[in-house]
Amino acid sequence: MPDPDWHKAIRAAADGCLVDLEVQPGADRDEVPSGYNEWRGRIQARVQARPQAGEANEALLAAFASTLGIPRSRLSIADGATSRRKRVHVQGLPVDELHRILEEVLGGG
Repeated sequence: MPDPDWHKAIRAAADGCLVDLEVQPGADRDEVPSGYNEWRGRIQARVQARPQAGEANEALLAAFASTLGIPRSRLSIADGATSRRKRVHVQGLPVDELHRILEEVLGGG
C-alpha cells in the first residue's frame, strides 16, 4: 500500500523531524492536525489564538505537543513564524513514530 499523501509533509531532521503545517488562527477550537491540504502539501491546523505577539504560534505548538504526547519544549517553529505556512521541528521523534501517531488522527489517505 502506498504512503498516504500527508506523509509528504513530514521529513527527517538531524535530531527528529520537520513538519509542514498550514495554520488557521482565530478558529473556533484548537485542532492540530485538522486535515491535509493536498494542493499545498501541508498538514492543516486550527488554533483559537489570534496571530498577535506569537500567541497563535504558542497555541499551535502546545496543541501539537498534546496530540503527539510529548513535552511542548520539544517543538519549535523552524520556519514561517509570521506566516500561516510553518515548518515545525519536532525534536527526538523519528519520522516513522510521527507517522504512527498521526495515522490515528489523519487516517491512511
